Amino acid sequence: MQFVIIGAGLVGASLAVALAQEGHECILHDRFDMVEAAVQAKGGLVTVSFGDVGGHVMIQTNGLRILKRMGILQQVLDAGLISPTVCTSKMDGTKPLRVNMFVEGEDDDIKNPVQILRTLLHNILMKACDAVGVRCFTGKKLVAFTQNPNSVECRFEDGFVAHGDFLIGADGVHSATRKLLFGQDKVAQFTGVVGYLGCVDLKVNGLNVDHPTTFHVDRLAKCEVVMFRVSEDKLAWRVTEYAEPDTEATDSWRAYSNLPKESERLANMVEKWGLPQMYVECIRKSYRITPVTIYDLPDIPKFCDGRVLLIGDAAHGMRPNFGQGLSLGLEDVGTLRELFKMFPEPADYKKVFDLYEKTRIPRTHNIAGRSRGMAATVYADTAMGANLSHFKTRLFYLSMNWGLLPHPNAFNYEEVLAAAVKEG
Repeated sequence: MQFVIIGAGLVGASLAVALAQEGHECILHDRFDMVEAAVQAKGGLVTVSFGDVGGHVMIQTNGLRILKRMGILQQVLDAGLISPTVCTSKMDGTKPLRVNMFVEGEDDDIKNPVQILRTLLHNILMKACDAVGVRCFTGKKLVAFTQNPNSVECRFEDGFVAHGDFLIGADGVHSATRKLLFGQDKVAQFTGVVGYLGCVDLKVNGLNVDHPTTFHVDRLAKCEVVMFRVSEDKLAWRVTEYAEPDTEATDSWRAYSNLPKESERLANMVEKWGLPQMYVECIRKSYRITPVTIYDLPDIPKFCDGRVLLIGDAAHGMRPNFGQGLSLGLEDVGTLRELFKMFPEPADYKKVFDLYEKTRIPRTHNIAGRSRGMAATVYADTAMGANLSHFKTRLFYLSMNWGLLPHPNAFNYEEVLAAAVKEG
């Protein structure tokens, strides 16, 4: 079967690899423009991996499972760093709370979450695409599609036309595919939170950060700083606050053009917030900083219509507070891979799409809701509310550590899918 995949990001590239490994023809189309990127790079290197952009991503056990099935898990483990626990504290590092992120009973290679630079993961996926013959066209902005009884025709802004048996929208939280499929009102909403993603070389700058993941929160001031070790010598960080979107912030993950100015500004800002000095210096000495705007996609009731299907953030873009965004997208990938193996005939696609919605909609809506709930505990309007939120976080962490709450990372898409197929 032929798949036209819109969006060559982490989830789109993963799906292309997973389906191509099963013998399907997949072609990626991304609006990323190589010429525009070359101009923005001002003489710097521009590659098919879409440049050195963004910060880090965390892949939980439920996401690592599909990377293992695809045969690229070891590359990811070699390029990243595991994070068995997460520590949350007040902005100055006091009153620390720790939660276990590992999943007991899982294989050793997927039981712990992995943190990896977005660029490194994307490079691994694009090389995997090359290895299985997946082509990637850039500068392709989807503007319309037409569904026929046995195919889909896709039209792009530059006049290019693509045909396939199916159209898969993996084009992110601002998905053009979703808007064309379900209406222009199906848009992500600005949360009021803006962020900055950065990377620093610890070894080069003589910095020492021991814990793999630390959250520093000032609930009353409504600001947060998170530090993520992504390798033995590199650290990624995220700073968030309530503010108006930065004029340089786009969903293409482009870094600030004036790094010295922005690194100094952000370092001074978090220093005033009371962040421990060693973390302030991590921000001050960053080699890349990218502005981002935090959006949340309201739950949509359908992920498919006809021969068009949505995956990843295009279907369920959510706040980052639960750390499940990418892993849920990889669950989508694994689910589709298994379904097309179970039902390999093109005429059976309705069974595939129905089972995809039956298993994925409840799961993703549940995690999106829990992510919104966790986001609500990050900030408070009063000192009493801030203390209450800290107490709620403590109870949540203790419940997770004691096994009183189901661990979201323990989800096994293969078991859920098998049960759904059995039920019919």
